[in-house]
Amino acid sequence: SGRNNATRPIAKARRKICKTTKELTTVEIPFGERLTAGAPIDSNDSPPTSKLAAGLYIVATPIGHAADITIRALQVLNSADLIACENTRHTGKLLARYGITTRRTSYNDINAPRVRPRLLRLLQNGSTIALVCDAGTPLISDPGYRLVREAIATGISIIP
Repeated sequence: SGRNNATRPIAKARRKICKTTKELTTVEIPFGERLTAGAPIDSNDSPPTSKLAAGLYIVATPIGHAADITIRALQVLNSADLIACENTRHTGKLLARYGITTRRTSYNDINAPRVRPRLLRLLQNGSTIALVCDAGTPLISDPGYRLVREAIATGISIIP
C-alpha cells in the first residue's frame, strides 16, 4: 500500500475475557485486521481477577456500540455467579463478544414477581448477582428497582 510503519494508523485495542484464566486482556489488532472468534489471546497487561463480594451489582451496559462498556463492568459480568437480565439473548450477544460465559437468568416486567424471590434467596445465601438491562443503567425503566428495594430491606449489599 506504499505506507511505512511510521505513517500507519495506531493499532486498535480490544478488551476480551480469556476463557481459561477468566482475566480481562488487551489484544492489539493491527489496523485493518479483525480478531476472529477463538483466536488465541496473548497479553501480559491483564488485571488480576478476584472473587467479588456477595451482593447485587448494578451494571450499566452500552446503549449504542457494544465496545462502549467499561472494563469494570466486564470484570463484574465475568466474575458474578449469575447475571439477571431483561433479555438473555440480547445480553448473550454482548457477553459472547467478550467471551463471558456466566450463567444468565431472565428478569423482566413479565416474570419479575415470580423470579424476584429466587434472586433474593440466592443473594441472602451469599451469591453474587449482576443486574443488567438491555441498554443503559438498570433501574431507570425496568423492574430492577423492586429487586433493589427488597434487597435493601433485607440487608443485602447493593454495589453500583
